[in-house]
Amino acid sequence: MEYDPMKALLLTLGMIGFLSITTQLFRHAYLTCVAPKSSVLEKYDDKTDKDNTASLSIEELTKQYDDVRAQIKVLNAGKTEQDKAKANIWEEPFKSEDKLRAAIQMWESRNREMMELHFFWWCGALCIVLGLIGFWKGNRWLAVALLATGFVEMIYWTSPPIRIFGSGPEFEQLVTWKLIYTTATLVLFLMGWVYLNRVTKA
Repeated sequence: MEYDPMKALLLTLGMIGFLSITTQLFRHAYLTCVAPKSSVLEKYDDKTDKDNTASLSIEELTKQYDDVRAQIKVLNAGKTEQDKAKANIWEEPFKSEDKLRAAIQMWESRNREMMELHFFWWCGALCIVLGLIGFWKGNRWLAVALLATGFVEMIYWTSPPIRIFGSGPEFEQLVTWKLIYTTATLVLFLMGWVYLNRVTKA
């Protein structure tokens, strides 16, 4: 049997890609359907000091942050910069300002991740379409490069996100979308593998 470097390359890339995609799919499925969303220790938390900022929308966070900033502005009226520097950040309203600022930054970070996921996954899909067209046109090596680029892009941007303590609904939404995109990536990958196997045999 004559050795075909193209088939060997496709087989190697195919095994690596299949392993990467299925591993991520199981991880996303666990985070979405199985992983516990709360802790038994929550019932022991001080209800007056419980941080619920993770469950708030960006509009609610912004409104509360504006209110706290207004309180601080009134509190600091007439004070020197030295007096302001001596303020205890663990007391209200400085404590609430710090929590709300962190929550807004977290929301913005998750929202940015969501935008990047959508954009770069579809960039990968475009590369795959161009790669399949390249195979159809007979330019096999360029086609393989485009297909590899497309699937690497998809796999990278659907990689499991880092769970941070107190992650809110934005994290759950991000994981759900990653599960959807990973499933779509696996379907495209298997379809492409079957198609390329037929083409290389022809």
